[in-house]
Amino acid sequence: MDFLDERFWLAVSFFIFIYIAYKPVKKAVLGSLDAKINSIKAQILEAENLKKEAKLLFEKTEIQMNHLVVLRAELLHDAKITANQLIEEGNEQIEALLQRKKSETATSIERQKLQACSQIQSEFSETVIKTVTEYFKLSKNDLTKDSEIAKNLINNPKI
Repeated sequence: MDFLDERFWLAVSFFIFIYIAYKPVKKAVLGSLDAKINSIKAQILEAENLKKEAKLLFEKTEIQMNHLVVLRAELLHDAKITANQLIEEGNEQIEALLQRKKSETATSIERQKLQACSQIQSEFSETVIKTVTEYFKLSKNDLTKDSEIAKNLINNPKI
């Protein structure tokens, strides 16, 4: 091997260049890799934080959903109670109206009965008076006057 051969010196120069360039290149490569590692770690940490926040949000949402289910049940129960009360009040009002109408009808029937009785009595009285008047006209009794007989009949209806 000849020390003056240019291939030999080229190889030695190449190894020296690699040795000298190795440290800065190593630092640059390691710095780049460290930056990439730190970036990935930050992304992982951020993803874990987002996962925790999502889990907390999910739990809060579940709690709110359960609360809403309970609230819905309470509202339905209250609505049923209110509806039943309204139905009862409506029934009571209808019953009161029916009672009032029944009472008014009974009063009206009683009034109509009295009017009918009064009308029948007046018609009967008129008929009796006409009949008695006709009777007096047909059977003239000279001993007593017609007016006296009528007064006696009115004062003593049993005769």
